[in-house]
Amino acid sequence: QKRSEIIEIARQLLESHDFGSLSMDALAARAKMAKGTLYLYFKSKEELCLAVHTTNYKLWFEAQLEYLGEGRPISPREYSKWAADVLRKNPLFTKMLPIVSTTLEKNVSKEVARAYRLLIAEELQKVCPILAKSLGLASTQQAGQIMLLSNALAVGLWPLAHPSPLMQEIILEEKLDVFRVDFFFILEQSLEQVIVGFLSLQKGGSSSSSGDSRA
Repeated sequence: QKRSEIIEIARQLLESHDFGSLSMDALAARAKMAKGTLYLYFKSKEELCLAVHTTNYKLWFEAQLEYLGEGRPISPREYSKWAADVLRKNPLFTKMLPIVSTTLEKNVSKEVARAYRLLIAEELQKVCPILAKSLGLASTQQAGQIMLLSNALAVGLWPLAHPSPLMQEIILEEKLDVFRVDFFFILEQSLEQVIVGFLSLQKGGSSSSSGDSRA
Protein backbone atom coordinates (compact mmCIF):
# COMPACT_ATOMS: atom_id res chain seq x y z
CA GLN A 1 0.00 0.00 0.00
CA LYS A 2 2.79 2.42 0.87
CA ARG A 3 4.52 1.67 -2.42
CA SER A 4 1.29 2.50 -4.29
CA GLU A 5 0.94 5.74 -2.33
CA ILE A 6 4.47 6.77 -3.29
CA ILE A 7 3.80 6.02 -6.96
CA GLU A 8 0.64 8.14 -6.83
CA ILE A 9 2.48 11.06 -5.20
CA ALA A 10 5.21 10.82 -7.85
CA ARG A 11 2.56 10.79 -10.58
CA GLN A 12 1.02 13.97 -9.20
CA LEU A 13 4.39 15.72 -9.02
CA LEU A 14 5.37 14.61 -12.52
CA GLU A 15 2.22 16.17 -13.93
CA SER A 16 3.57 19.60 -12.96
CA HIS A 17 7.33 18.93 -13.09
CA ASP A 18 9.69 17.63 -15.73
CA PHE A 19 11.67 14.53 -14.87
CA GLY A 20 14.86 16.56 -14.54
CA SER A 21 13.39 18.96 -11.98
CA LEU A 22 11.77 16.26 -9.86
CA SER A 23 13.72 15.46 -6.70
CA MET A 24 13.54 12.60 -4.25
CA ASP A 25 13.66 15.21 -1.46
CA ALA A 26 10.39 16.71 -2.70
CA LEU A 27 8.87 13.25 -3.03
CA ALA A 28 9.91 12.28 0.49
CA ALA A 29 8.51 15.51 1.89
CA ARG A 30 5.19 15.05 0.09
CA ALA A 31 5.02 11.41 1.25
CA LYS A 32 5.87 12.52 4.82
CA MET A 33 8.76 10.13 5.18
CA ALA A 34 12.52 10.31 5.50
CA LYS A 35 14.45 10.28 2.26
CA GLY A 36 16.25 7.15 3.40
CA THR A 37 12.93 5.39 3.90
CA LEU A 38 11.86 6.36 0.38
CA TYR A 39 14.96 4.64 -0.98
CA LEU A 40 13.88 1.42 0.73
CA TYR A 41 10.96 1.30 -1.72
CA PHE A 42 12.71 2.67 -4.81
CA LYS A 43 16.46 2.62 -5.34
CA SER A 44 16.47 5.70 -7.58
CA LYS A 45 14.33 8.43 -9.09
CA GLU A 46 14.47 6.55 -12.39
CA GLU A 47 13.08 3.39 -10.81
CA LEU A 48 10.22 5.32 -9.23
CA CYS A 49 9.39 7.14 -12.45
CA LEU A 50 9.48 3.87 -14.39
CA ALA A 51 6.96 2.52 -11.88
CA VAL A 52 4.73 5.52 -12.57
CA HIS A 53 5.04 4.95 -16.31
CA THR A 54 4.32 1.24 -15.88
CA THR A 55 1.10 2.07 -14.06
CA ASN A 56 0.07 4.41 -16.88
CA TYR A 57 1.06 1.80 -19.47
CA LYS A 58 -1.27 -0.75 -17.81
CA LEU A 59 -4.12 1.75 -18.02
CA TRP A 60 -3.34 2.35 -21.69
CA PHE A 61 -3.51 -1.36 -22.46
CA GLU A 62 -6.76 -1.65 -20.50
CA ALA A 63 -8.19 1.17 -22.61
CA GLN A 64 -7.11 -0.71 -25.75
CA LEU A 65 -8.93 -3.87 -24.68
CA GLU A 66 -12.05 -1.92 -23.78
CA TYR A 67 -12.05 -0.07 -27.10
CA LEU A 68 -11.44 -3.14 -29.25
CA GLY A 69 -13.98 -5.28 -27.42
CA GLU A 70 -14.05 -8.78 -28.90
CA GLY A 71 -12.36 -7.62 -32.09
CA ARG A 72 -15.07 -5.56 -33.74
CA PRO A 73 -14.14 -4.19 -37.20
CA ILE A 74 -12.34 -0.84 -36.97
CA SER A 75 -10.94 1.21 -39.85
CA PRO A 76 -7.34 2.50 -39.80
CA ARG A 77 -8.65 6.05 -39.47
CA GLU A 78 -10.92 5.19 -36.54
CA TYR A 79 -8.15 3.42 -34.66
CA SER A 80 -5.58 6.14 -35.33
CA LYS A 81 -7.95 8.86 -34.15
CA TRP A 82 -8.76 6.91 -31.03
CA ALA A 83 -5.09 6.26 -30.25
CA ALA A 84 -4.21 9.95 -30.62
CA ASP A 85 -7.19 10.98 -28.47
CA VAL A 86 -6.16 8.59 -25.68
CA LEU A 87 -2.65 10.06 -25.61
CA ARG A 88 -4.12 13.56 -25.65
CA LYS A 89 -6.10 12.71 -22.52
CA ASN A 90 -3.03 11.22 -20.81
CA PRO A 91 -0.34 13.91 -21.11
CA LEU A 92 1.94 12.40 -18.46
CA PHE A 93 2.08 9.02 -20.20
CA THR A 94 2.79 10.76 -23.51
CA LYS A 95 5.40 13.08 -22.02
CA MET A 96 7.32 10.23 -20.40
CA LEU A 97 7.45 7.94 -23.45
CA PRO A 98 10.61 9.58 -24.92
CA ILE A 99 12.67 9.19 -21.73
CA VAL A 100 11.88 5.54 -20.99
CA SER A 101 14.62 4.01 -23.15
CA THR A 102 17.01 6.99 -23.10
CA THR A 103 16.98 7.63 -19.35
CA LEU A 104 14.81 5.45 -17.14
CA GLU A 105 15.77 1.96 -18.36
CA LYS A 106 19.45 2.88 -18.38
CA ASN A 107 19.45 3.78 -14.70
CA VAL A 108 17.60 0.91 -13.04
CA SER A 109 18.66 -2.58 -12.05
CA LYS A 110 18.50 -5.47 -14.47
CA GLU A 111 15.67 -6.99 -12.44
CA VAL A 112 13.55 -3.84 -12.65
CA ALA A 113 14.21 -3.41 -16.38
CA ARG A 114 13.38 -7.07 -17.02
CA ALA A 115 10.11 -6.83 -15.07
CA TYR A 116 9.10 -3.76 -17.05
CA ARG A 117 9.77 -5.35 -20.44
CA LEU A 118 8.09 -8.62 -19.47
CA LEU A 119 4.98 -6.75 -18.38
CA ILE A 120 4.79 -4.92 -21.72
CA ALA A 121 5.28 -8.19 -23.59
CA GLU A 122 2.50 -9.83 -21.57
CA GLU A 123 0.10 -6.97 -22.30
CA LEU A 124 0.97 -7.08 -26.01
CA GLN A 125 0.12 -10.77 -26.08
CA LYS A 126 -3.36 -9.88 -24.85
CA VAL A 127 -3.99 -6.95 -27.17
CA CYS A 128 -2.33 -7.92 -30.45
CA PRO A 129 -4.61 -10.84 -31.44
CA ILE A 130 -7.67 -8.65 -30.91
CA LEU A 131 -6.12 -5.67 -32.71
CA ALA A 132 -5.24 -7.90 -35.66
CA LYS A 133 -8.84 -9.10 -35.85
CA SER A 134 -10.29 -5.57 -35.58
CA LEU A 135 -8.05 -4.10 -38.28
CA GLY A 136 -8.21 -7.14 -40.55
CA LEU A 137 -4.48 -7.80 -40.38
CA ALA A 138 -2.96 -11.03 -41.59
CA SER A 139 -1.28 -11.91 -38.31
CA THR A 140 -0.83 -11.09 -34.66
CA GLN A 141 2.80 -10.29 -35.51
CA GLN A 142 1.69 -7.43 -37.76
CA ALA A 143 -0.42 -6.02 -34.94
CA GLY A 144 2.64 -6.15 -32.69
CA GLN A 145 4.69 -4.30 -35.28
CA ILE A 146 2.02 -1.61 -35.53
CA MET A 147 2.02 -1.21 -31.75
CA LEU A 148 5.80 -0.84 -31.70
CA LEU A 149 5.76 1.62 -34.60
CA SER A 150 3.06 3.71 -32.92
CA ASN A 151 5.33 3.92 -29.86
CA ALA A 152 8.29 4.89 -32.06
CA LEU A 153 6.21 7.60 -33.75
CA ALA A 154 5.18 9.10 -30.41
CA VAL A 155 8.75 8.98 -29.07
CA GLY A 156 10.19 10.61 -32.18
CA LEU A 157 7.55 13.28 -32.66
CA TRP A 158 7.39 14.48 -29.06
CA PRO A 159 10.74 16.35 -28.94
CA LEU A 160 10.10 17.82 -32.40
CA ALA A 161 6.75 19.17 -31.24
CA HIS A 162 8.19 20.42 -27.93
CA PRO A 163 11.50 22.17 -28.69
CA SER A 164 13.46 24.05 -26.04
CA PRO A 165 12.34 27.60 -25.13
CA LEU A 166 15.33 28.98 -27.06
CA MET A 167 14.43 27.02 -30.18
CA GLN A 168 10.79 28.05 -29.87
CA GLU A 169 11.90 31.68 -29.80
CA ILE A 170 14.07 31.22 -32.91
CA ILE A 171 11.29 29.44 -34.79
CA LEU A 172 8.92 32.29 -33.98
CA GLU A 173 11.40 35.08 -34.81
CA GLU A 174 12.52 33.55 -38.10
CA LYS A 175 9.01 32.39 -39.04
CA LEU A 176 10.27 28.85 -39.51
CA ASP A 177 6.83 27.30 -39.81
CA VAL A 178 8.32 24.10 -41.23
CA PHE A 179 9.51 23.29 -37.69
CA ARG A 180 6.08 23.77 -36.11
CA VAL A 181 4.85 20.26 -35.38
CA ASP A 182 1.31 19.45 -34.32
CA PHE A 183 2.09 16.31 -32.33
CA PHE A 184 -1.34 14.71 -32.21
CA PHE A 185 -2.31 15.58 -35.79
CA ILE A 186 0.87 14.16 -37.30
CA LEU A 187 0.79 11.13 -34.99
CA GLU A 188 -2.77 10.34 -36.06
CA GLN A 189 -2.01 10.79 -39.75
CA SER A 190 1.23 8.81 -39.59
CA LEU A 191 -0.27 5.91 -37.66
CA GLU A 192 -3.13 5.67 -40.14
CA GLN A 193 -0.67 5.50 -43.02
CA VAL A 194 1.34 2.80 -41.26
CA ILE A 195 -1.77 0.63 -40.86
CA VAL A 196 -2.90 1.31 -44.43
CA GLY A 197 0.58 0.31 -45.58
CA PHE A 198 0.38 -3.03 -43.81
CA LEU A 199 -3.07 -3.70 -45.28
CA SER A 200 -1.90 -2.71 -48.79
CA LEU A 201 1.10 -5.04 -48.62
CA GLN A 202 -1.20 -7.74 -47.37
CA LYS A 203 -3.54 -7.29 -50.33
CA GLY A 204 -0.61 -7.16 -52.72
CA GLY A 205 0.75 -10.39 -51.33
CA SER A 206 -2.64 -12.04 -51.65
CA SER A 207 -2.94 -10.90 -55.28
CA SER A 208 0.52 -12.24 -56.08
CA SER A 209 -0.32 -15.57 -54.48
CA SER A 210 -3.57 -15.77 -56.45
CA GLY A 211 -1.73 -14.95 -59.66
CA ASP A 212 0.86 -17.63 -58.99
CA SER A 213 -1.89 -20.09 -58.28
CA ARG A 214 -3.66 -19.35 -61.54
CA ALA A 215 -0.39 -19.64 -63.44
